[in-house]
Amino acid sequence: MTILSSRDYTCIHPVVSSNSSNRNELCVELLEGKHGKSCLYYHGVHKLTEHYALHSAQNTYQAWDIEDLVSLGRKLRACPYFAARELMVGADIVFCPYNYLLDPQIRESMEINLKGQVVILDEAHNIEDSAREAVSFSVTESQLNAAREELDFMVNNNIRQKDHEHLRAVCYSLTNFNISVPPPRFADDYRVALQQTYTWTSENQADVSDTGAFFTKTKHKRNLRHKTVVHMLNFWCLNPAVAFSDLNDVRTIVLTSGTLSPMDSFSSELGVKFSIQLEANHVIRNSQVWVGTIGAGPNGRKLCATFQHTETFEFQDEVGALLLSVCQTVGQGILCFLPSYKVRKSLYFS
Repeated sequence: MTILSSRDYTCIHPVVSSNSSNRNELCVELLEGKHGKSCLYYHGVHKLTEHYALHSAQNTYQAWDIEDLVSLGRKLRACPYFAARELMVGADIVFCPYNYLLDPQIRESMEINLKGQVVILDEAHNIEDSAREAVSFSVTESQLNAAREELDFMVNNNIRQKDHEHLRAVCYSLTNFNISVPPPRFADDYRVALQQTYTWTSENQADVSDTGAFFTKTKHKRNLRHKTVVHMLNFWCLNPAVAFSDLNDVRTIVLTSGTLSPMDSFSSELGVKFSIQLEANHVIRNSQVWVGTIGAGPNGRKLCATFQHTETFEFQDEVGALLLSVCQTVGQGILCFLPSYKVRKSLYFS
């Protein structure tokens, strides 16, 4: 088995992992040996892959998670990110996020071949949104300008000139379109009208009665915060079937979730006919289910889980007493959901 994930979760290089904005670029620079530096963790990938291969050969192989891989990578000074990719070659089962399967760029960069494979999508009620996002794209005006400058350099220096000329033409068209688009109407129209009116009243104060009541000129300039406008070009895919069509060559697709109904609309959205469907009943009886709102704890204190109240010891003690009471009543343990990690931490240490 293996688990594919981004460098955000599996990179252990101290310089790259401490940089939150461009980990991918820094990693590539290290691999290419730029600035005379390389990544020693990348050169130790074989230590991780051999470790798991040895356990598999000795039938002592156990399931592991990303934290286990990262921990072992630190111990062996080997890169967990590239080790996970290497382990994919001989893996019987590969775990990864939705976008690794649906996004064509990620699929290509990770060298994922889905032809003839069995794909299981858990919590598949999210797959429609994931499919739309996978083939949607956004680019800012600054990114377009940077791309245009880089393409100018490549074309002027005859670097694959024929290929880059067409792409440069697209960049120029998009940037020129952005420049030629008129600014938003209505609000600007009112602003111009007000400015013209103010100028006229200032120049013709003798002809206007009580101009002070009409417009009052500001004596001191105020420090106003100006909002920064970022122009962005968005290519939005509204049809999830566009991305899902890339999975046509798989052997089988299994979608599991507790909230897939209605299946007809779900199937039409993805553009796939699911010949085998199973809607199972709940594993527990209705008599075993109780849904309600608890307004107060065992000591009579109100349970108001707002930000201000969750910070108080009274709230934390009351929730703790309530959970203890439930645990003493219900056998075999309980599962408790909390609104945030911060609340969980405060309850744990209170």
